[in-house]
Amino acid sequence: MRNFELLNSKEIKKLNKQLKEQFDSEFDFKEYLTFRTPRDRIYIVNKEFSKIDSSKLKINNIGLYFLSIMGDGLRLSIEGSQLFKAKKNILELKKSDFEDWMTGQDVNLEFEKGYVLLKYGNDFLGCGKSMGNKVLNYVPKPRRVKF
Repeated sequence: MRNFELLNSKEIKKLNKQLKEQFDSEFDFKEYLTFRTPRDRIYIVNKEFSKIDSSKLKINNIGLYFLSIMGDGLRLSIEGSQLFKAKKNILELKKSDFEDWMTGQDVNLEFEKGYVLLKYGNDFLGCGKSMGNKVLNYVPKPRRVKF
């Protein structure tokens, strides 16, 4: 496979340690094969994938994009935030803030600096970066909603 590195158990432990520090929870990577790209994006895929001979396949992408390793923390993807059971650094949004977030706007809310998960009701909406007085939006343009 091109540009995908399979993480070993030591690297997964390090990743879980970072998740524990940042969100006070760990992820059960045992159920998945975990890959890293050169751009430090983490993808997870069902272990059944290991039974496929991928040497003859041209693979551009694999599995589910779970998170990115940034210089100042971990930034979970939208799906990663929904799979992961975080216990801290969760910001509950009101309806107006939810609508702003889903349309791709930054949200003006006071929160501790760092990466934070955004939640509206029972739904996790992804991860943003709190600058202290606002949360930067990372929702990709194709996934933004128009109200």
